[in-house]
Amino acid sequence: TSSYKDPVLYGLVDGTKKYITNGSREQLYDLATDPEQKKDLAEDSPDQCKQYKELLVGWHRYQPAYLDRFVVH
Repeated sequence: TSSYKDPVLYGLVDGTKKYITNGSREQLYDLATDPEQKKDLAEDSPDQCKQYKELLVGWHRYQPAYLDRFVVH
């Protein structure tokens, strides 16, 4: 998902993990053990954050091609 506020936020949920980034700051939560998202796990999980960020970058790059399929020519 993404937001169009300033700053723009991108996020994903993978099972019980929730990852959020604005491109420079990252947050990672385990919703099973921390449903109120009070303990940010990003600092202790750099590999997982890198993986999630790469997934979001790929998703973001794909969006123009996906949305172009719906343009009426």
